[in-house]
Amino acid sequence: MNELLQAALHPNNAVYTILLFIVLLYWATVFIGILDFSSFDFDFDKAVDINVDVDVDVDVDVDADVDVDADVDADVDADADTDTGTASGGVSPVLAFLAFFNLGKVPFMIFFTFFVLTVWTVSVLANHLLFEYSWFWALILSVPNILFGLSVTKVITNPLKPIFKDPENEFKNHKDIIGRTGTAQILIPDQGFGQLSIPAQAGAPLMLKAQAAEGKQILKGEKGLVIDYDEEKDYYLVEPFEE
Repeated sequence: MNELLQAALHPNNAVYTILLFIVLLYWATVFIGILDFSSFDFDFDKAVDINVDVDVDVDVDVDADVDVDADVDADVDADADTDTGTASGGVSPVLAFLAFFNLGKVPFMIFFTFFVLTVWTVSVLANHLLFEYSWFWALILSVPNILFGLSVTKVITNPLKPIFKDPENEFKNHKDIIGRTGTAQILIPDQGFGQLSIPAQAGAPLMLKAQAAEGKQILKGEKGLVIDYDEEKDYYLVEPFEE
């Protein structure tokens, strides 16, 4: 036990040991009720949001029985592509990288706990058994250790993702809805309002107050593409959409 304590407190392992102490302190305070389980959670989607508004001209060409060309001048947020799940602009590469390892898909402290436990264990064992506390090898080890810790964390947290998935938070703001397609529940005219149903990954679909682009309409049962949101009048502008 003393040998383990000495290894943990060695300068080569000190950073990982401090992180482990923070993790243990957190779970102790959660256990006795001082902190809430989600005290250190944050809005990951907002953190990786591009936060850039751009004005674009959207040219929609629809080939069916007739060719329809429509120019729609809309304010579009340069956000993540909702169909592919990939970012269309300046998403932080670090956060995007960490998202691959399930950061944002499980609570932050669960992710952080498994990561810290892994890197601490590898550092203590490797420095003690292999490198005999060599500063050079400890530095060389740090990068592969972090990557290994992230990989182990991903494997462990993969089964936990469905548990912490919150369908109600799939659409956290209006930008999450722009670019989605849905089905008209009633006629959606260009003057007045109709209703568009957006399917959710789980749970009930999202019902939107919608208006068709000028000169267009979407009949009940037809598909519509959300292209903009009018904040003042609280409705979504939609275009006819054919797959």
